[in-house]
Amino acid sequence: MTNLLTRMADAIKADFTDSPKKSRKDNPIDTLNGYLRDCEKEVEKVANLVERQRLLKKELTKELEAARSMAAKREEHVRLAEEAGENELAQAALREFTHYQGRRERLEMSVEESTNQLTSLEELHSGLKHKLKDMYIKRLEVMGRENVAEANKKAEHAFSENPGKTEEELRFKKIENYLKKLETGEKDKPAEELTIDQQIAQLQQKTDQNDSAQI
Repeated sequence: MTNLLTRMADAIKADFTDSPKKSRKDNPIDTLNGYLRDCEKEVEKVANLVERQRLLKKELTKELEAARSMAAKREEHVRLAEEAGENELAQAALREFTHYQGRRERLEMSVEESTNQLTSLEELHSGLKHKLKDMYIKRLEVMGRENVAEANKKAEHAFSENPGKTEEELRFKKIENYLKKLETGEKDKPAEELTIDQQIAQLQQKTDQNDSAQI
C-alpha cells in the first residue's frame, strides 16, 4: 500500500509538473483517474481489514471473558472441595483451574495484540482516506489547469493567421476585422460609390481618347 502511494505521488509529480522537458501523450485527467481508482481499491481493502480485525478482537475478548469466568469458578471449586476434605475433587478442580488460568493469560496477550493491530489498521485507513481526499483535490486542480490550457489553445488558434481555419473560425475572424475597422473609423465603400468611381474612370478614359484623336 505504501509503495502504491509512493508510485502515485511520483507519477503525479512527473505527469503534472510545469517543466517543458517532458510531455505525455495520455490525457493527464485519465491518468490521474486511473491512480484514483487504484487508491480507492486499496482504501477499500484496508477498510475490510479494519472490520475483520474488529470482529477478531471481539471474538478474542469474548473467549477471554469466558476463560476468566471458568478460572474463577474452578478456583472457588478448589476451595470448596478442600474445605470438604474431597482431595480428589479438589485436585480435579485445580487442574481445570490451571488450564483456564493459562488460557486466560494467553488470551489477555492476544487481546492486547489484536487491539494494537486494530489501532495500526485504523491509523493506516485514516491516512489513506486523507491521501485519497488530497488526490480528489489534485484532480480538481488539474482539471482547472486543463480547462485554462484548452481555452488558451482555442483562443490562439482562433486569432492566428494560419490557413486551414474552420468556417466558424473564419466567421469569427471576419467579425473581428469588422470591429477593428469600426474602432479605427475605416468603412467599406458601398457598392454605389464603387460603381460611380468606375463610371468616372471610364469617362476620363474616353475624354483622354477624344483629346488624342483631335490631335
